[in-house]
Amino acid sequence: MPRYYWNVLIVFLVSGLWHGADWTFVVWGALHGFYLLAGSITALLRNRLRASLRLGQGPLLSGFQVLITFSLVALAWVFFRAANVRDGFFIVSHMLVWRGFRVTDLFSLGLPRFELLLAFFLIASVAVTGYAMAFEPPAGGAPLVVPPIPLGLLFCVYLRHHFSWASSNFRTPNISFGN
Repeated sequence: MPRYYWNVLIVFLVSGLWHGADWTFVVWGALHGFYLLAGSITALLRNRLRASLRLGQGPLLSGFQVLITFSLVALAWVFFRAANVRDGFFIVSHMLVWRGFRVTDLFSLGLPRFELLLAFFLIASVAVTGYAMAFEPPAGGAPLVVPPIPLGLLFCVYLRHHFSWASSNFRTPNISFGN
């Protein structure tokens, strides 16, 4: 393995330790390091595959790449928030089992309806805006302008509401230096 790969992995392991003195943070850093290495190692293969399939960097491919990236980062964040590595693996192993889904299940999560509706609105608006921005404006037409202030304010309202409701649910690492 070239020295570059070892250096990248060590940097991400140390960045995990920097976030906290717990193995969950080390696993979080290691996963991000492996993601970067996997992307670097497979870049040539992915480019050749994309060229042979004649896939351009269109909205469909971009959306797929965003979905994969989000899924991998969310998977790593399970370990960041888990109480210990064993709990992290338990959560991940149960995330990957399909038990069916009903929209009504969302209301049994304990989240207020305000948060659910606001989250759906934000996700939908970001998805629609991202999809619309992937296309060039017509010749002579005005480019799409995203209204950042209303979306930003709406997101701030969401964060304020969420953290005031869920502040007791966040785990703070118990780090002690000494006795």
